[in-house]
Amino acid sequence: MPGEVIYFDPRSLDWTRMRLSHREWLTWSVSGELPHFYDGLLWPRWREDVAALRSDQWIAVLPSF
Repeated sequence: MPGEVIYFDPRSLDWTRMRLSHREWLTWSVSGELPHFYDGLLWPRWREDVAALRSDQWIAVLPSF
């Protein structure tokens, strides 16, 4: 559907429709719910680990399955 938001879903390793228009997605993304989008997929201290990285470092994450 034109204007629909599609993203790469790390759970299914496939492109997935969010069933939201761009306007709905934009509203949701600034609603405060964005940090919870990947709940259950990130390790407990991911924020601290990422914040500690220098600009020349990165973290490689492989699918869990």
